[in-house]
Amino acid sequence: SRIQSVVVMIVDEHTLIHCSDGKRITSRDLKEGMTVDAWISKAMTKSIPPQARAYRIIVKSNPCGTAVTDGFLYTGIPGKPESQIRFVVT
Repeated sequence: SRIQSVVVMIVDEHTLIHCSDGKRITSRDLKEGMTVDAWISKAMTKSIPPQARAYRIIVKSNPCGTAVTDGFLYTGIPGKPESQIRFVVT
């Protein structure tokens, strides 16, 4: 059987949060089910589940790499049009 550990990450205005492509996002953009890499403090509470401060979070899963601008949805790497697909949003 697989053992799972749960740690509550405390996120504040000092936590760096971005997509794997480097685009900065906020904690409001984090959604349940996203896959992330996180750097957390070694100092944890003894509560159940334990809590630790998050210093950096990188979102590894979509929809992090998408953005809607002026009625268009772009996917791919921001700033590199050759890697993007543009969808018209109506």
